[in-house]
Amino acid sequence: MIAIAFVTLLFLLALWRTGWAIAVLIAMFPLEIILQSASPVFVDRSYLFNIAVAMLAGVAVIRRMAVGENPFRNLMTPVSAAAWMFYVWGCASLLWTPSNEAMLSVVGGLPYWILLLVLAPMLLPRVELLMPMATATLLVGMATTMVILADPKFDYYAGRFGLQVSLSQRTNPLALGTLGGTMMVIAALTLLSQKSIFAKGWRAAGFFAGAGLCILSGSRGQMIFAVLISFAFIPIAYRMKNARGLVIGGVVAVIVLAGLYFATSRFVSSENEERWSAESLTTGGLGRVDNVLDLLGTWLQSPGAWFPGLGVMAFDSINARSGDKYSHVMFADAFAELGLLGATLLITALILSWKNIRHLLALLDGDPLPRQGVTIVAALAAYQLLLANKQGMVLGSPLLFTFMIVLARARKEYDLRPHDEFAEEFDEAPEDDEHEEVLVASAGNHP
Repeated sequence: MIAIAFVTLLFLLALWRTGWAIAVLIAMFPLEIILQSASPVFVDRSYLFNIAVAMLAGVAVIRRMAVGENPFRNLMTPVSAAAWMFYVWGCASLLWTPSNEAMLSVVGGLPYWILLLVLAPMLLPRVELLMPMATATLLVGMATTMVILADPKFDYYAGRFGLQVSLSQRTNPLALGTLGGTMMVIAALTLLSQKSIFAKGWRAAGFFAGAGLCILSGSRGQMIFAVLISFAFIPIAYRMKNARGLVIGGVVAVIVLAGLYFATSRFVSSENEERWSAESLTTGGLGRVDNVLDLLGTWLQSPGAWFPGLGVMAFDSINARSGDKYSHVMFADAFAELGLLGATLLITALILSWKNIRHLLALLDGDPLPRQGVTIVAALAAYQLLLANKQGMVLGSPLLFTFMIVLARARKEYDLRPHDEFAEEFDEAPEDDEHEEVLVASAGNHP
């Protein structure tokens, strides 16, 4: 009952604030897992929660329209066009793919793609909404972690913490690990500007909880990539261009390392330590290399497939040495399964996103709160990109494109504003409670 009450509360908050709605979408699969633990109904009829999430997103969009926003405004950008075409081309490749399971996979993924590639970006039309979304995601992650750790039904199997939902089925541990890594990135890059010890403390707790979730679930890549992304973006988030920035960034780096040490000491045990051994990490990496070589070798031996690709999920039919159902490497899939056209669309979206991030960071140099939101969303996009090339299949990383589309839309909206004075930027904005709250927070961070 606690899990059901918790998810119900999150849904109510999501109807009240856009940031919480996006947080629910990001934590969707871990939330579904805790509901499956609470009631077998969500195991036998998993579609119920998916329908509820889709309805939540739809209602949230309607609410934005009710306060005067046009959810379609600035949604069409070169990045969103490239992302949508990438998925459309992937669906079209069903016509020639040799995989017998591709149709079922695409049909099953279609609702999620619409949710994350269309509805989710509609909810984040402005840069001022990015930081509230990141904060809500960290809080949702922390609460979800506490519910999971308090649930005795979760246990270890093969060194991975999860839930046995039936005699032959366990929940996906990577869903928990991905949320944990997301929490680590957000906590590490949230500026330590508040004077309150509590404000600093809950972010440290969020990093610790995220690291713990990664370790318990055995999500090695999520843990490693979250740490790498955190350290890569700390100089950007804390502007390590002067003595003050270097000191603050250095302090944060030390805190991150300390958090990792304590999380490892607390959560690595005899039940999961083998999974975190150097030998285990090396074996997993070498398997991915074999998959890439097998897939690209098959593609290169078929000149007729160079432009259109072998077809979505074609890896399933090439008798790879690893025996895996997919390569786990999105870049290899993009070239081999969707061909030069698919790879071009993916690379175009990535290059344009890089330019959008640099442009927004330069424009927002004097606005700490929006700039912080852009930095965190950019870091989350980078985190998803790394995960897509460790565990993903060609159309299996829609959240990566969500973040890229959100950044592109934020840039377009910001570029179209009048910039004579800070106040004029919001003359035409809807006067809902959330917008006013963001304005106060942003104004309070101006020198």
